[in-house]
Amino acid sequence: MKMSKGRKAIEETALKYHVSVDEVRRDLEEAIDEGMKSTEPEAIAFWDKLSKNRTARPSPEEFILAAAKRVDGQRKPQGIKWFH
Repeated sequence: MKMSKGRKAIEETALKYHVSVDEVRRDLEEAIDEGMKSTEPEAIAFWDKLSKNRTARPSPEEFILAAAKRVDGQRKPQGIKWFH
């Protein structure tokens, strides 16, 4: 069975920091819970999209993939906007 990218990231993090996979998952779940409490408009939009308008809590794997896509998207060159 092929391992998901999210699961692989969790396992690699556990190995890198010499902790258990369960500990990494607990830390991610805590970060998800705290993030979903944010009142910042950009954060609200992120969590609403990821959690189906906050009706379903994302898994740690889903969170990792969404966060990675967001970071990757911010690295891509943006078009120049000219203001007149």
